[in-house]
Amino acid sequence: SMLGLYFTDRPVVNLTDVHATDRALFTRVFHRLLAHGVHLPPSPYEAFFLSLAHGTAEIDATLKAFDRAFGEVSL
Repeated sequence: SMLGLYFTDRPVVNLTDVHATDRALFTRVFHRLLAHGVHLPPSPYEAFFLSLAHGTAEIDATLKAFDRAFGEVSL
């Protein structure tokens, strides 16, 4: 599975929509996630992937890292 991460208040369906997202917030969250051991693609223009290699422990750790990262940046 592939997914993307965008910070916006509207659906993202094309490149114009991606350009309108909060890329500065993406950068801040990306760096906080790195600090917590979660490595996402460094740009909202790239997809990230889930696989069968990601089990419950990895998903739980990722969710905890997201919670910490969101708590450390101004949303």
